[in-house]
Parts: sequence; structure tokens; C-alpha cells
Amino acid sequence: MIRVQVAEDSDPTRALTIKILRHDGSIEVIGEARDGLEAIEMTRRLKPDLVTMDIQMPRADGFTAIEQIMMSWPVPIVVVSSMNNLYEAKGAARALS
Repeated sequence: MIRVQVAEDSDPTRALTIKILRHDGSIEVIGEARDGLEAIEMTRRLKPDLVTMDIQMPRADGFTAIEQIMMSWPVPIVVVSSMNNLYEAKGAARALS
């Protein structure tokens, strides 16, 4: 099983992401973070195989969460975002570096 943690502040988007992931029988959703700080803490505690990460979240944005997670528990992170303008797209590219 691939153990996945979902970090998304929007309840409907988080629920849809989890539903899609659970459709694959080889994926187990082990955690649901509602903001960046919760994502950091949860990753350290649960040690998932993969994290899905929204960029625009309260308390700590996805960029901050990615930096902190990669320093303490390097794990593959898939950025899932609804960014829809050039400025936000550049931000998504920043998450890849």
C-alpha cells in the first residue's frame, strides 16, 4: 500500500482528492491536513510515502510546508492546486525547486 497524506484547506476539494485516491486499491489515505502547519506536523508524525499539497493554505502556505517537510522527512510531494493566473503558475513552478 502507498500511504498518502492530503494537505488541502478546502473541504470539498480535500474530499474529492481523497475519493479519487481511495478509488485505487493500492493507496491508503492516512492523514488529512487542513493547513500548512498541520501538514508539517502530520508528515513528521505519520511519515507518509507521498504527500499531496495545496499551495494556498492558512497558517503556513504550501511553499513553507514543503520546505519544512523536506528538511525533516524528505518525501515525494505532488502539488495539487487550482491556481489560474500567471503569478500563481510561477508560484507552482517555485514549489518544484
